[in-house]
Amino acid sequence: MRVLISLLFAFVFLFSSEIKIATFNVENLFDGTTQGTEYKEFRGKNWSNAKYQRKLSQIASLLKEMDADIVGLQEIENRAVLENLAKVSGYKYSYFSKSKSSPIGVGIISKLPFAKTSTYRPRGVITRDIIKADFEYEGAKFSVYNTHFLAATNEFKDRKRNARELERFTQNAKNAVVLGDFNTEYGARSLLNDMIKNNGFVDLWSEYTLKKSSHKSGRAIDHILLSKDLLKNGALKYKSKSFKVYANHKSISDHYPLVFTLTLDEQIKDVKIKPNSINEFYGKTELEFPFILKDVVVTFKDKNGFALADKSKRGVYVFDRENSLKEGEIVDIKVFGVGFYQENFQIDDFEILSKKGTTRVENYTLNQKELMSARHGDVIGSISGAVKDGYFDTKFGKIRIHSFERKLNNINYTTFQNAFFTVYKGEKELIVK
Repeated sequence: MRVLISLLFAFVFLFSSEIKIATFNVENLFDGTTQGTEYKEFRGKNWSNAKYQRKLSQIASLLKEMDADIVGLQEIENRAVLENLAKVSGYKYSYFSKSKSSPIGVGIISKLPFAKTSTYRPRGVITRDIIKADFEYEGAKFSVYNTHFLAATNEFKDRKRNARELERFTQNAKNAVVLGDFNTEYGARSLLNDMIKNNGFVDLWSEYTLKKSSHKSGRAIDHILLSKDLLKNGALKYKSKSFKVYANHKSISDHYPLVFTLTLDEQIKDVKIKPNSINEFYGKTELEFPFILKDVVVTFKDKNGFALADKSKRGVYVFDRENSLKEGEIVDIKVFGVGFYQENFQIDDFEILSKKGTTRVENYTLNQKELMSARHGDVIGSISGAVKDGYFDTKFGKIRIHSFERKLNNINYTTFQNAFFTVYKGEKELIVK
């Protein structure tokens, strides 16, 4: 929904609008009043208004940070709880539904007004309601469906019926977003596969190249499905590579939010950058792929990948658990894809074209005085300070510090070589060996 203004090449101004949409199972958001339908751990002395307010505040903080325009929420106790969450999170519009006997329901909060809302109560199975909100923005119409399937502990025939009822409700849907907690993993055995095939949807997990997980158990049981017309060159369409797992604040819920962006681009389309250096593409996803980076140096390596830097000494992380590169190697690399993982930018699809020998890593690292302006993928060549209780206090700033290879004991003064800079749970951190 933010209006973006870009000046490209021949001083042509382009205007595009974006709508960011998310789904989040908040894990049992109950108020402090016992009404009789709660799970037993949320009744009487087991739960309180203070606990409710604390959890409400934590969720609101995450929602503000995530800054989505529309959010589908699961495991909300009642309408009043949803309205309260919407208010403290900065959302003007909300819609909620659940059956009278159900402990929890589903809701949608939005910064955009609803054109229409509706509820579908599945037939032939006792499960949660499916809700739908229709929107119209700058002449483009689209719908968001929110659902919460039966858990895997239920009989398979009931879970299968739950999926068939969603398929029935979304039949012939256009410009449709179907999201929620489906309690079925992405893959060949997913309960969503029939609906995807029969109703013409695409599961956004299919374009996600990193570990597919939306739950603390490591399973991908939350999903965002798009009708195929949102992947074509219509007025409203999916923004390529915008789907991601928002894994900050992991203690709030046993689920992680999923987010993506729809874009409404009314002017020149597909004007993309073909970069020649790391700075030219860092943090950007609208790029002309593939592109080649020449004479970049491996400045850091861990079990999940490695960092590359060019002559500017700025770095970028490359996700690859099976590479055979060594620190100091000079390479040419062809980049096919980039993205964000837990808010950190990285290369996630590439090919090493050639290896050109080795060099000193220190020639491609930042000075310690640049610590606070560093970004994920940069390496600090040499940095000195005091280690205390997991933090590194330097004259250029205090930062969290961690090593995967050894315990870092408190020490008044020490120096680390080739420290990798990253951001973990929203906090800057150095990884040292």
